[in-house]
Amino acid sequence: MTLAAAALLAAGGCGGGPRPDDNDPWDVVTSYIDAVNARDVDAIDDMVAPDADAPTLAADRVERLGGRSLSYESLQFHSVGVAGLTTVDLDLRSGDAGDTTVYKDSLSLARLDGHWYIVPGAKS
Repeated sequence: MTLAAAALLAAGGCGGGPRPDDNDPWDVVTSYIDAVNARDVDAIDDMVAPDADAPTLAADRVERLGGRSLSYESLQFHSVGVAGLTTVDLDLRSGDAGDTTVYKDSLSLARLDGHWYIVPGAKS
């Protein structure tokens, strides 16, 4: 667990009301994939924990992965031993003809005020 993720969990988060599909980490991850495919930086920013210091997380992910018609080949959820924190390793396959690359991504998720958010700390 990173210090940033631990600090966010300890602070309990604040601001930002409930967003659709944020009560289950699976829904956050699939919404994240949809937002990356749509190159929707604002949608990814809305999934990031309100108090997180991650000004370029969304833009970096969209730059690296966006617009490839990605779907998940596998998603591996890992408990990090702290209630309300999990990491997810994503193997993403492009829907573009001729692209056989498996794109790897990783997210850290934290449950704050009953809702799941992306928090900085995972390698991308």
